[in-house]
Amino acid sequence: MYSNCAITFNNVNLDKYLKGYMTINVEGRQLFSPSLESVNIPGKNGDYFISKAYPARDIKVYFLVQAKRNSEFLKLIKRLTELIQTDGEVEFSFRDEDGLRYGQVASIEDPPYDSNIGVGSFTIHTSDPFIYSSIRETSGKIPSLQYKKYPIKLEEMIISCEECNKLVITNITSGLKIILNGEFHEGDELKITSEMISLNGRNILHYLDFVESDYHEFTIYSEDEIRASAGKLNIRYRERAL
Repeated sequence: MYSNCAITFNNVNLDKYLKGYMTINVEGRQLFSPSLESVNIPGKNGDYFISKAYPARDIKVYFLVQAKRNSEFLKLIKRLTELIQTDGEVEFSFRDEDGLRYGQVASIEDPPYDSNIGVGSFTIHTSDPFIYSSIRETSGKIPSLQYKKYPIKLEEMIISCEECNKLVITNITSGLKIILNGEFHEGDELKITSEMISLNGRNILHYLDFVESDYHEFTIYSEDEIRASAGKLNIRYRERAL
């Protein structure tokens, strides 16, 4: 029997790979609210709202393990323990849910020690609470997304440059801009991510106009249109949801 909520963790489908293991339930994927920050002001009713942000999310995976002999049961537990140990956050997903999450195991609850069959659990801590689609591509216009409230996760913008001394990437919908002042030649490959700007693999963050650009605030939403002033643009992104 193959579980409806089977988990694939760090590219391994545990339910298929481990004989005697089955995911039976998952908690922590449902409704999710932001954390609000506020302060009390003497003489004022209620409080004063400052900001809100989505906190990390913990997802608890319940599993059933069983074996004919105690030695086989212990080997199964040891193999499961090995597979869910990672050096950092990794991709994971569930059979009944479209999309990928990123996290690492933070705690484990063993099944009963006096039987060769039992239920245990492990909790995956996700510092980023969102779930992401597979990578999609567009030449500039973001299509109508299923979840419109959240900005996309930008993987990279790649521009096949034309000859120019200034290149501007503009979100036509919002007016946000990334302005780069420098020498660009025909066929140069400009790559922009949320952490890096490079030209033919060379870091050119110093090209950025830090005063006029919205580089760190350059968010893109459903149906936004992005244009480059000189060159052919390709955007690789993921849709996100809570």
